This record gives sequence, C-alpha cells and structure tokens, in this order.
Amino acid sequence: MSYTNKIKQYFEQNGEDVLIWSYLITTFNEETKSEIKLTPGIKKTYTTKGEMFYLFHQELNSVIHILTLETMVEDAMSRNQLFLDILRGNK
Repeated sequence: MSYTNKIKQYFEQNGEDVLIWSYLITTFNEETKSEIKLTPGIKKTYTTKGEMFYLFHQELNSVIHILTLETMVEDAMSRNQLFLDILRGNK
C-alpha cells in the first residue's frame, strides 16, 4: 500500500484524481491465507484458473488484487484467447 500511496500522491500533486489498480502476486500458503482472512474488507473471487482476492481501499482510491503468479498468467492467457477468438469471428 505504500507504493500505491506514492503513486496517489504524485497524481494529487498534479491536481489529478486517479483510480489505481494494483496487484500483489504471492503464494497462498497458510500464513498468507491467515493474513488475508484477518484483513477487513478483502473479498474472495475466482478466475477461470484459480482463486483471487481483492480489496477496495477507499483512502487510496485503489483496487488491490491478491493472486498467485500462475493464476495471473493463466487468467491473462484465457482472456487474450477469448479476445482473439472474438476478433477472428470464432464462436
């Protein structure tokens, strides 16, 4: 959140409001899962390839996604394939 805050401060110095999307790429070991459960406001969601968590941080005006590298890569590949299928006219 400290990096997100620095980004927010930069834009505020220039008189701009910005919604910041950030990603925490981690492993979901027992310690991480415990920390996630104890963090107020975190919601669990699913992608096509695994679980993911997110949090809207109002003060930072930021959406924070928490997921594994594998989930991020597989989800991106699925989204890109769908987009390519649409462009090619495949159903």
